[in-house]
Amino acid sequence: MPLRVLVLNDTRRGSFNRHLGCNVVMENLLHLCAAHGLEVVRTLTTAEPLAAAGFDESLKQVDAVIVNGEGTMHHDSRGALALSAAILHTKRAGRTTALLNAVWQDNRQANACLGALDFVCARDLLSQGAMRAAGATHAHAAPDLSLYRAGAEPTVKPSFQAGVTAPAAAALVIDSVDDAEALRLRQFSATHGLPFRVMQAWAVREADERHPLAHERFFSLEDLNTSRVLITGRFHAICFAIKYGRPFLAVPSNTHKMEALLHDIGLPAEDFLLPSGWERRPPSFWIDHAAAAWSRHTDRIGDFAAGASRTIEQAFREMVQRLGGDPRVVQSTPPLEARRRKVRACVFSRWAGPLETTAMFLTRVAGTDSTPESTSREPRPGRDSSQKLARCVARLEHEAIEFLPSHTCGPVGLIDLARLPMVPGEQRWLISPAEHIPALGAHAGKVFGLLVRVGVKHLVLVDDEDQRRPAFGEIAPHLDAQLEVRGMTDAALGTRLADAIATEGGVLSA
Repeated sequence: MPLRVLVLNDTRRGSFNRHLGCNVVMENLLHLCAAHGLEVVRTLTTAEPLAAAGFDESLKQVDAVIVNGEGTMHHDSRGALALSAAILHTKRAGRTTALLNAVWQDNRQANACLGALDFVCARDLLSQGAMRAAGATHAHAAPDLSLYRAGAEPTVKPSFQAGVTAPAAAALVIDSVDDAEALRLRQFSATHGLPFRVMQAWAVREADERHPLAHERFFSLEDLNTSRVLITGRFHAICFAIKYGRPFLAVPSNTHKMEALLHDIGLPAEDFLLPSGWERRPPSFWIDHAAAAWSRHTDRIGDFAAGASRTIEQAFREMVQRLGGDPRVVQSTPPLEARRRKVRACVFSRWAGPLETTAMFLTRVAGTDSTPESTSREPRPGRDSSQKLARCVARLEHEAIEFLPSHTCGPVGLIDLARLPMVPGEQRWLISPAEHIPALGAHAGKVFGLLVRVGVKHLVLVDDEDQRRPAFGEIAPHLDAQLEVRGMTDAALGTRLADAIATEGGVLSA
């Protein structure tokens, strides 16, 4: 019988639900559980597990509890104290409990949970030292789970060539969890015309309030293919730069996580951490600086990235044994076909009605084509383009995705989509031509936000004119991907849609 486990602090929640790092961490955690014979009965996305509905009932159904520490356990924050209380509660309930992948810094009250843990693993050596100083003398350390390679990986082009001076546009700027640093990074990108990405939904909303015409996009692995240098205040952006071979420069964050990662690799902080007043220098200076630093330390970074998966698996086997499982039960990684994501796409069209399968929509619309009364009420070009898009989406294919039978809906059907129960293991995408969004009127932003809250991801087809419309500004904070479609052939559209879903959907290394 597999060991049944409950996972706490599933960070794919709220403003983090499209955070690339959180999504990859959780997908790798679930992959490792399956590979080591652990059956995950439930994951809790709330930051306060004790307040979650059915928490005690879930405890009765499992043998053990795994807590994903990630960036939560520091400075006795609300989240740190909530997880600490949950750990103490699970031990009182008689469940073996593990904390892994955790930063640990400047806690006092939260330290109380360390003695209750059957296994504890920090994601860096500085955090491991803090845990041991607080009483967790057997604390382990392994790199962040985002650095784990779970079989098939997205395609990322070769890294920066040493000695090549890149133009200023070769830098990608990514936000920070710190408000002041995020604004400084945003202003730097705007001043120098550099692309800017965010990793958290609230950052999009705040950026839009300060710069109403600047509709930010979420950072994705696709961005690594179009960027030679990353300038960022995000820990997980640095992890991906290391994993896939991109020079980077980091702004210090709310914990020692940046410094700790550099320390574990053996990199001098002065080569990779931006100093005070860095924004006064031009991008070309920092691009050259990053390229030179990367060239000096390429071998060390490569060795760390190559060994990360092995270290993570060693720690995971130790955890399984401490939780009462059999560390020898390591299932082979299933073939790509067996691990493909299941995606159900839905096309939004102002010409459609209630939610229905695309096959039913196309059959119904084909029947109305011969009705003069219907044809006279609806502009034919718009209906034809909607049918063409629906057919395209119904035929989507991708080696990493199993596309399930698609749906189509109009404005009234979006409520049906929001009410449709989510199927475990199924990801849902709403594909919307931007020119159809005005059909939602003043409610566009609220409707898209509602769909995000129930787990639907958004991909919008745009051209330059669409992005200047007020309705686009309302939905922009909720988008996972947008695709420029001007002049694109039908065949190219299908390929680009499938690629956009594969690279922007969050589950990127499973």
